[in-house]
Amino acid sequence: MALNNQALYMSALGRVEEALGAVSQAVDIKTALAEKRPAVHQQDLEHYLRLLEDLRKRGADQK
Repeated sequence: MALNNQALYMSALGRVEEALGAVSQAVDIKTALAEKRPAVHQQDLEHYLRLLEDLRKRGADQK
C-alpha cells in the first residue's frame, strides 16, 4: 500500500514519472502475490492497474 500512496502523492505534486515508477513497482509486487493468493490480492491489483492506466494517460497528456 505504501507504493500506491507514494504514487498518489507524487501525482498530486505533478511528478507523474515518479508516480508511474512507484505504481509500476506496486503492480509487479501485487501481480506476484495475486498469482499465489488471488482471493486476497486481486482487488488491490485491479486498483493499482487502474491507477497505472490513469497515470499513463496523464503523462501522455502532459507531453
